[in-house]
Amino acid sequence: MDVNTKVCQSREIDSTDLNGEKVMMNLDKGKYFALNLVGSRIWEIIKDEICVKDIINILLKEYDVDKETCESNVLYYLGVLKDEELITAK
Repeated sequence: MDVNTKVCQSREIDSTDLNGEKVMMNLDKGKYFALNLVGSRIWEIIKDEICVKDIINILLKEYDVDKETCESNVLYYLGVLKDEELITAK
């Protein structure tokens, strides 16, 4: 995965909002996930297919973070979501 990869929430994931944070359940795997505020924001952004570089640009406008840190953290985080089959990437 790189900044030109397009990502989107997996449609098989059931998520809900709990006090501003997302809580998700992968019904196929029986796994439960809770996202912090930034993770929840990324989850909202990827509701529809979007390029990773666009996610980074949105977060750079919303949070006090430098571009290198943001890019590194977003790519890592999306990689974890992909490994857990919570998102699709192409």
